[in-house]
Amino acid sequence: DKENIDNFKQAYDLWECYIDLSRQDLFLRIGRQNLSWGETDLFRLLDNINPLDNTFGGPFEDLDDRRIPLWMLRGSYNFGKVGPVGSLTLEGFWVPGNWDVRVAPLPPSGTPFSPPAPESPLPLRVLTPSKVMSNSRWGVRLMGVLANNYNFSVGHYQSFLDIPALRLGVGESPLDAWSEISYPDVQVTGSSLSFWESHTDVIVRAEVAWFWDEAVFIPEINTPLVPLPFPIPGIPGLPANGAIPKKNHLKWMIGLDKQMWIRWLNNTNTFLFSFQWFASWVQDYDERMRQPLSLYPDATKFATANELESTITGAVTTMYRNGTLTPTLALGYDPRGAWLIQPSLALIHEPFRFALQYSAIAGNMVGFGAYRDRDQLTFILTYLLD
Repeated sequence: DKENIDNFKQAYDLWECYIDLSRQDLFLRIGRQNLSWGETDLFRLLDNINPLDNTFGGPFEDLDDRRIPLWMLRGSYNFGKVGPVGSLTLEGFWVPGNWDVRVAPLPPSGTPFSPPAPESPLPLRVLTPSKVMSNSRWGVRLMGVLANNYNFSVGHYQSFLDIPALRLGVGESPLDAWSEISYPDVQVTGSSLSFWESHTDVIVRAEVAWFWDEAVFIPEINTPLVPLPFPIPGIPGLPANGAIPKKNHLKWMIGLDKQMWIRWLNNTNTFLFSFQWFASWVQDYDERMRQPLSLYPDATKFATANELESTITGAVTTMYRNGTLTPTLALGYDPRGAWLIQPSLALIHEPFRFALQYSAIAGNMVGFGAYRDRDQLTFILTYLLD
């Protein structure tokens, strides 16, 4: 699509550009920047401040390469030791809504970075947030170290999630109908904790967050149809104006990391094993809730969204050749029937960096399984300038 390619060529912008200011325990960073909160890998939970770039690389690329920087004022103040808490720090950020309200762009239709979707007879309208101060992203968190071992944080922020809300829109006539995608703001209250457990020599990571009024998809509400006065084969009804229902969500993650020796595979470096369990629960669950992605090739069927859902991830990595060769194997499993296998290899040969990664997805079209026919091979070459 030449028009899409030309638009992409013109979409250049500064990536990161900021100024750091500090005076004793006060730190300020002003400019276009990334800010990541939380303890998760592969998938995000508290880390929903910056939008993700969906136009290239697919959903299984490194999050650090996909976050889109925002024009932001960020600051922190370290109070030092206060009672039993060490390094007690108050941090805040503000993205002025009349300056920067960019959201995660939709993956270009028909590319490998977009899940397969049936052809829709209705035009698509994408409503991005308007540049007004009320659409500002902002947040504050308190963090510190308890008993010299327990790293904790408690915070609250407002942002826009990467998955947009979907509804039907209808004008004066049912023939004047469209599919509408929008990005409602959401507020998140959460905390994180990480510590070393001495008896098992395991690093424990945890996050928990309450998502206030997160948009959900209920076909009977978002995309309602009015029954026809008389049946017509293949046409279930006429489109009607839809609404966007919202529900509170409780989401959490528990992660475990452990270093282990496997001498017969590597007698100079340990292996790092990592495990994560992501889960979410919906308050006032409605059994009509569905994933906002139709089950290809049927545009009228959607995968069920359960009251309690979870995803399990695992990874193992080690280093060879004095740390210049790093193989990694990452795994993902959705109990609804989707699997991810992602081997990768990183090589350092100064001044070059080489990275090779393969993402294989299989199973049902739920969660990341929507990309089950989108296996991806990635090669990255980096040259470091002196």
